[in-house]
Amino acid sequence: MELNKILRHKKDIEQFLEKIKEAKQIAVDFEFIRKKTYYPIPCLMQISDGNEIACIDLLENNLNEFLINKILTHEREVIIHSCTQDLEIIECISKVIPKRVFDTQIAASFLGYGYQIGYAELIFKLFEIELDKSSKLTDWTQRPLTDNQIEYAVNDVKYLLKAANILKKNLSDEKKDSWCKEEIENCINKYKKSRSEKELFKKVKIIKSFKGDKKTLAKVIAVWREEKAKQINLPRNWVFNEEVLEKIVNHVYENNSIKNNDFFYENFNEKDHYDLISFIDENKNNSIFHEQNITNKLSKTNKDFISYIYNQLKMESINLGIAHEIFIPKKDLISMVNSKDLNSKIINDWRGSNMSKKVYEEIILFLEKS
Repeated sequence: MELNKILRHKKDIEQFLEKIKEAKQIAVDFEFIRKKTYYPIPCLMQISDGNEIACIDLLENNLNEFLINKILTHEREVIIHSCTQDLEIIECISKVIPKRVFDTQIAASFLGYGYQIGYAELIFKLFEIELDKSSKLTDWTQRPLTDNQIEYAVNDVKYLLKAANILKKNLSDEKKDSWCKEEIENCINKYKKSRSEKELFKKVKIIKSFKGDKKTLAKVIAVWREEKAKQINLPRNWVFNEEVLEKIVNHVYENNSIKNNDFFYENFNEKDHYDLISFIDENKNNSIFHEQNITNKLSKTNKDFISYIYNQLKMESINLGIAHEIFIPKKDLISMVNSKDLNSKIINDWRGSNMSKKVYEEIILFLEKS
């Protein structure tokens, strides 16, 4: 591929798709921006089957949904490095998620490369090839792109498939391939759940500062803000920020209403104001917003147990050659202990079957006794 050329026209794109139609695996990456919108704006899609490479302009054609469906919804395996943002872009464009995904960042964490290793660092460790990162902060909406910018984009998939197959072989040799597959599935499921109300509540930091009815109100208002941000495709804080959200919560709690002129802010009109009032009235008693209003404060007993188990499993992760952050995610450990969750992934997925029997039994005993 010529570095000064990007595929823009349907004819050129279809010719490339014809070349890779028999590919069982395909490496994919996207360049996008998301500074002034709620949804990411896809700008480029880089694709490689290991032999052919293309950089496809997603701004200057109306083929995006056709393109994604043609490439990614077959049975072929999709190779991605750090898949969450790419999955979001794929879903925004086509409303689907690939059936088979292999994430090289997750795979690397099982093989001694560390947790959340960057693509450039992984390529250097595998092939001693140093990738030019000078175009990392490019505004990918600008046209024309320079040769250096196109080369940067192409490099994101140029070595990706080869890297994936090396990692796969090493996973198989170390009998960790099933663990990695399960963790990638966990990551995809986590992404799917991230759009739920419960996950939104975790993203809005101010919610944690409230208790009881105020916390419920904060959740209701946060959901309204999120839906409004989606509707007008602006960042949630452009609708109103958390400081304003806090003021609205306190005002509604104290006055049991919002008077018509109390809260007019930038990007806010009279209809929005009315809609917010109505949404609060309709949802303040909805059980969704009353769930999980439980304390996150840990007792000394729980804190001590978490610290003990975390250190034990951290040592075991070293022996297994796995990044401890992926073997024993601290947030999940805290959540398991705090909620006495015998269904936690800590003890039920590949982690539970690979930790020592002693530690596993100590966890079960503690949860059942608590």
